[in-house]
Parts: sequence; structure tokens; C-alpha cells
Amino acid sequence: MGRARIDEATRNRLGVEAGGFVEIAGKRTTVATPLGLAPDDEGKGLVRIDGLVRRNLGVGLGDKVGVRKAEVVPGERIILAPIISKSHKISFGQGIENFIKRGLRNRVLTKGDVVIVPGIALMGGALPFKVIETKPETKAQLVEETVISLRETPTFDSEELGPEELLIAFVDRLSDVIDEFAGELSKLGGETGERARSTIKKLLEITHELKGKKP
Repeated sequence: MGRARIDEATRNRLGVEAGGFVEIAGKRTTVATPLGLAPDDEGKGLVRIDGLVRRNLGVGLGDKVGVRKAEVVPGERIILAPIISKSHKISFGQGIENFIKRGLRNRVLTKGDVVIVPGIALMGGALPFKVIETKPETKAQLVEETVISLRETPTFDSEELGPEELLIAFVDRLSDVIDEFAGELSKLGGETGERARSTIKKLLEITHELKGKKP
């Protein structure tokens, strides 16, 4: 799910509570779930977002964006299309719409957004989808009643994600997952706890390596 890390003072000023949403405006507008920032980033007016959210906003690192509380509505219908190169062909099996619905449950989507559905990959890499249409037209939340339509005809445009963008999005999301669960998993005892801590250590090594940093 699209996330935006925002300091506590800003979240309070916007009146955004846990489970709420913020609307972020760059060259485009998208909606994200607000999370807390690291203590060192508090009070600096920063918004930290992953590569995929930056792509949806049309901004880069260090660019200024506007943030406000988002009022969302249940989506009636959402149409998606896969983004793949012209050299590839794709065919989806029966029930893929329900799989997508589970993977994007509660996500707020805007026309033009690019999203990655957990568990759907192509040639070993994440398969991005572009939001072709939503009803209502903006800030449509994917809920149980939402009808998902999938176009097997892929979309090819100048906004297609490149390998580097997908790598950035993958690393950022993996880092978010580690941050979210590492603390609780470290409390596990016995053999299970040892395996959990070993797994966390290996994942941290992988993310640091992909980011070009030393652990």
C-alpha cells in the first residue's frame, strides 16, 4: 500500500488519525496512508515516500509536495491494465480479479496511479498495473463491493516503470515491512525467535546491499 511517513506535528495539524489517508500533490495527485517518521526526522517538515509513490506524483527526491487530509469514498468500479514491454505477452487465469482485490484491499486509487499487487510477478520481477479508470473518478477506495476489471491488453506509455524504479520501490517496501515487524519479532523466544532474528538480519543485509550501503 502507498505510504507516506509524516512527522507527528503535521499529522496532528491535518487531523489524520490511524487508518486515515492523506492526499499528496506534486505534478500529479495521489493518496497514501500516513505513518510516523524516525525520531531524527521529526520537526523538519519532511515527507518520506517510496519510489512508486514518487512516480505517481511525478516528483523526485527533494521536491516539494503539498499534503492534506484526504476524504475518500468507496470505489464502485476500478479498471486496471498491466504495464509490460512490447516484447512480452500475458494471459491471466480465472479469478485474478479476486486476487487483485485481496492484494489491494482498502487501497485508495486515482486514475493514472501505478500499483504493484503482492504475489503477482512476471519473469521473476514485480508486475506493475496502471489504474485506467475509477468510479468515482478520484480517491476511490477498494472495498469488498468494488468491481475490479482487468484489461489483458497491456498499456505502453512513457510512464512505464523501468527496472531501477521497480528496484527502488521493492527495497523501500521491504524496508517498511522490516520496520513494521522487526520490534515485535525480536521478542520471540526459543528456536522460533532465533530464526526470526536471523531472518531480519539477512533482510537488513539485503536492503543495505541494494541501497549500496554497509549494514
